[in-house]
Amino acid sequence: TQAEPQAAPVASQEQRQADRWQLCIDAGLTMPTDTYSHFPRGIGRVAKGLKITRQALQQDLNAHRERLFGK
Repeated sequence: TQAEPQAAPVASQEQRQADRWQLCIDAGLTMPTDTYSHFPRGIGRVAKGLKITRQALQQDLNAHRERLFGK
């Protein structure tokens, strides 16, 4: 019998989001410190480097930003 694929644990998802946030900072982008500001120009380049869409990166960044600065 073949094992069913398991969903990724939440901790690894949070870690991935934190890592992607850090990649943006390392790329020289000034990341917003609140939940209502726009992301800086240049996240598309980071997404391309990760071989993901800008939208996928933005979803992760939004989730991480909500944990950091959400009320």
